[in-house]
Amino acid sequence: MAEPQRFFFYGTLMACSEHPLARRLHRLLRSLGPGYLPGRLVALPDRKGWYPALTDGEGRVAGEVYVPRRGSLTPHELAALDRYEGCLRNARLRSDYWRATLGARLVARVGLQGADLRPRLAVQAYVWSGVLPRAAVPIEDGDFAAWLARTGARAYAGG
Repeated sequence: MAEPQRFFFYGTLMACSEHPLARRLHRLLRSLGPGYLPGRLVALPDRKGWYPALTDGEGRVAGEVYVPRRGSLTPHELAALDRYEGCLRNARLRSDYWRATLGARLVARVGLQGADLRPRLAVQAYVWSGVLPRAAVPIEDGDFAAWLARTGARAYAGG
């Protein structure tokens, strides 16, 4: 089965990011809007700033859904994303993150009966692959950008 050509970013690859790869990436993508995935989010420290990790768990993780401006990303472009995320496509156990197909929902107005009426979209997202370090900080509301603003922490700026 082919991987979907929709992507869910929840951290340093979102359009609001100042990271050079994010800026290059968003010339290739357009946003479908804010969305969320089921899961739990933690912040991980690095000497070059903080970055988020999506893990299994209760809750919602906030982010944005993107599609390529042209048909699809090339294998070279996908490989650049995987390298940035530490995703070794043939070695999941040695990867920091794993690119997985998950179900995301775009943020919608609440319907008449209080239900979210938007369908679940198949997206590719990077999920934390290993054991979380002790220094991981839970982000209870699942929103990395809001966590950065609340705490004054600096987003990862490395390469």
